[in-house]
Amino acid sequence: MLILTCLLLPATRLVMGRALAHRSPIAWRVRLRWWIFLALKIALVQPIMLCGFVILLRVGPLIPIVAQLALVVGWLLTLRWVVLDQRCRCPVCFRLLTSPVRIGNPAETFLEWYGAESMCPRGHGLLHTSESLAEDSPNGSWLGLDDSWTGLFSETAGVRQR
Repeated sequence: MLILTCLLLPATRLVMGRALAHRSPIAWRVRLRWWIFLALKIALVQPIMLCGFVILLRVGPLIPIVAQLALVVGWLLTLRWVVLDQRCRCPVCFRLLTSPVRIGNPAETFLEWYGAESMCPRGHGLLHTSESLAEDSPNGSWLGLDDSWTGLFSETAGVRQR
């Protein structure tokens, strides 16, 4: 199952586009933790995929093509969810980003940017996601915040936690 997932993950990644663009430098330890977190999510999804494979073995002889296509679609959707969930997390603390705010108007795309902005609940940064197809970073860009912003976030309570 893990080998099949490793074969399907690049195809899923290709369909989903590029990763987030980072405006501020991220330490190698944080990147390593990010990749470990992604690997753990993929490993925890493996039993679900294995159950789907066992069901395919039972149902496969009855309806061979439909069961095989359903299994591949299920794997791709599961891997898509894993990658999308990883993109919607803070790269520092891995919490889901909150408070998405829509900025701009699609009718004013000639001179202004439009999209959404989400923030880390602990104040580590903001994710700017463009909805314009012409934007160079369609998957968003991460803007890290320094310690001067901690007073605006309720979860930190004045103390910067990592």
